[in-house]
Amino acid sequence: MPYLTGLDVAEHCQKNALETKIILITFDNEEALFDKAKAFNVYGYILKEFAIEEIEHCIEHVKRGEPYFSEEIASYLNSKIKYTNSGLAEVLTKTEMKVVQLLADSNTNTDLAEILNSSVRTIEKHRSNIVKKLQLEKSHNALVLWATLNKESLKNT
Repeated sequence: MPYLTGLDVAEHCQKNALETKIILITFDNEEALFDKAKAFNVYGYILKEFAIEEIEHCIEHVKRGEPYFSEEIASYLNSKIKYTNSGLAEVLTKTEMKVVQLLADSNTNTDLAEILNSSVRTIEKHRSNIVKKLQLEKSHNALVLWATLNKESLKNT
């Protein structure tokens, strides 16, 4: 991209509150670059060496509002933010656990409010509490990303 990197574009979109979902395709698998991308609410991060195999799958995930990351990046994330089932149950209330499980299944706040017979505002408060308890970044998709990456372990709680 002439003059701007994909990360520059992501930063610009975030600073200007543009509602767009960005997918980065890069050769760089450095954790620091990925952490920056996550801070700018990048929804997809694909390594160029796997781009041909992954791009269609990534776009489908992002269109549904689900984050998507190359397997190598997902492994890094799992090592950073994974809780054990017992530890998670000690940290979150039953309702918060249900919220996380439903988020892992790609439900929106409106969906959660309907399923849990609550208001959207109550769901937003639950999400805020969960982010604090799990010490996640306060970016828009951090909790959804965490729930998606931990979906399998959440099924066992």
